[in-house]
Amino acid sequence: SPQEALELFEAVSREIFPLFADVLQNQPPLLKVRDMKSRWGVCCPAKRRITLALRLAEKPRRAVEYVVLHEYAHFLQLNHSPAFWDVVERFMPDYRERRALLKS
Repeated sequence: SPQEALELFEAVSREIFPLFADVLQNQPPLLKVRDMKSRWGVCCPAKRRITLALRLAEKPRRAVEYVVLHEYAHFLQLNHSPAFWDVVERFMPDYRERRALLKS
């Protein structure tokens, strides 16, 4: 259910938030759940919001952690430049393996 998915995403977000607390002035972003077909997550830094796909909740937790961290990284880098992937890799060195879990 969307509520169960949100509870999972919020639990993961609480673990990842401390890594980005400084840049977010200690204000966690708002999390939303939507039925999205083409994307796992969307970050809207201007609104301090992360929207996650409902179907992400069916994936292994390690994959969920990757997507949540990926969206948090957009608070530091808005695009998918090399600098963005440097942020992801710095906080989650095994992100490639985790990302691969989304394909299964």
